[in-house]
Amino acid sequence: MSSRSAVWSFSDPFAYEAAIRAADIHILSVRRAEFAADLTRVDVGKVWMQRFRDTAPRLARTSGHSSRSIIVFRAGADRGALRHGGFEVDDHTLLFLGAGSTDAQVTGGAVGLASMSLAPVDLAAAASLLAERDVSSPRQSSALRPHAAALVRLKFLHDAAIRLARTRPDALDHPEVARGFDNAMISAMVRAVTEARPPPVALTSQRRKAIVGAVDEYLATNSHRPVYVAELCLALKIPERSLERACHEVLGVGPKRYLLLRRLILARRSLIEAQARETTVANIALAHGFWELGRFSVRYREAYGESPSETLRAPRRVSSYGPVSTT
Repeated sequence: MSSRSAVWSFSDPFAYEAAIRAADIHILSVRRAEFAADLTRVDVGKVWMQRFRDTAPRLARTSGHSSRSIIVFRAGADRGALRHGGFEVDDHTLLFLGAGSTDAQVTGGAVGLASMSLAPVDLAAAASLLAERDVSSPRQSSALRPHAAALVRLKFLHDAAIRLARTRPDALDHPEVARGFDNAMISAMVRAVTEARPPPVALTSQRRKAIVGAVDEYLATNSHRPVYVAELCLALKIPERSLERACHEVLGVGPKRYLLLRRLILARRSLIEAQARETTVANIALAHGFWELGRFSVRYREAYGESPSETLRAPRRVSSYGPVSTT
């Protein structure tokens, strides 16, 4: 490991979440017994790069930080299905994440991903000078089709940086190596984004993404309490059948399942933050709409690999994964 790179392996999806940078990811559903992941991070100048690989089918919600302009593309030989924000992502797709938008990410098996990011002001300046184009992070995540040569160049440079981080991390500490990668990656990112064309998206997909977007906004304004399907339909004036179809298309699960997973995450957060001497598992379960305590314990163990009481009694958890130093 060098001051510009870090390489980790994980068997715990929550430690994996904590290590990812420039975006927040919350894994709502995963076959924990099958889960394994690798993460490599590289910083060179203004550019942050990451390489991800995880093995188990999962449903996650991702939110890109507004302080970074982020692109994501497939990497490696894994062929698991991947849908992000309602877009099917293949080897020719480049995702341009929305500034602060929240998207569903659904995988069907082992998937490898690569990301890189710049501060929005740096991307705008580079695009203006290198491509004479105005570029800013989109409000909503979009899928692009870069020209083949531009995407090949981007993937080649990203692969080279990741390979150095894993095999010769000390090379990245050389200032000229870092400066060379920084300039090359900025140029490749600008070219891939400015020369890309959007893939066709069906109008029904756009409408259903808008429905899920409205659901997300409602959940965000009610972030600390359970929400139920009937409540969503009445509050958003969306027929239940339309909500069902939109959630299945965009999220890969129905609204009941999605809201159940959300309630489990809220309960887990409360259990982690609580002190065992101040509350009980029963109180927290009831506060999140779980009145059948036995069923709650079963679902919780299936999701997190431990009982609710074990979570409540555990020491408070503080992530040990911070930014890679570039100084």
